[in-house]
Amino acid sequence: LSKRLMSTPQMQRLKQLKQLGVSDILYTCTTHNRFQHSLGVMALAEQLLRGIKERQPRLGITEKDVACVKLAGLLHDVGHGPYSHVYDGLFRKQLRMAEARGEWLGQKIDTSSYEDFPKAMEGWAHEDASLMMIDDMLKELGLEIDESSLDAPLKQIGDGVDARRFGIWDRSSECDSIVNDDSGDDSDFDEDDEDADAAPLPAELVL
Repeated sequence: LSKRLMSTPQMQRLKQLKQLGVSDILYTCTTHNRFQHSLGVMALAEQLLRGIKERQPRLGITEKDVACVKLAGLLHDVGHGPYSHVYDGLFRKQLRMAEARGEWLGQKIDTSSYEDFPKAMEGWAHEDASLMMIDDMLKELGLEIDESSLDAPLKQIGDGVDARRFGIWDRSSECDSIVNDDSGDDSDFDEDDEDADAAPLPAELVL
């Protein structure tokens, strides 16, 4: 599942976004992108939870819990745009002030030219974009979050990944056997097994 999500347009676009903006002008080695950052967070998140699982077995952490945290690490920045934190905060604040003045950096601006555009969400931040993109990514995989019960398993709305194999909230031994096929440690839900989901993996993953 993680490989399928990595190959989506929403994740691939992160390769074009620098993690640290223009800091490489001064610190020349800070050139990594948000895709690379997301892969690193995913790996560290999995490593951290596996360590907790091993040292504190009484917590009852399952492979599904590990997978959930791993995917959260992968997707935590998916909604970012260029200069995202600056845009979320200072830029939007300055833009509102400029619109009120009718002037931006000494130049007159005509706000009527974009009156027909959709209105921006008040208090919008990149986390809102993340939620929208994750919804679209899941729909492409035939899945949907049950908004009436966020602790419920994902809904099956089409062909793709089998929702029963992603029942991360059900800790029963029956669901454990469904996810792991009694084959032991497999946090990626047997992605190489053709029976693991209805649609095969892409022939080539763009990594």
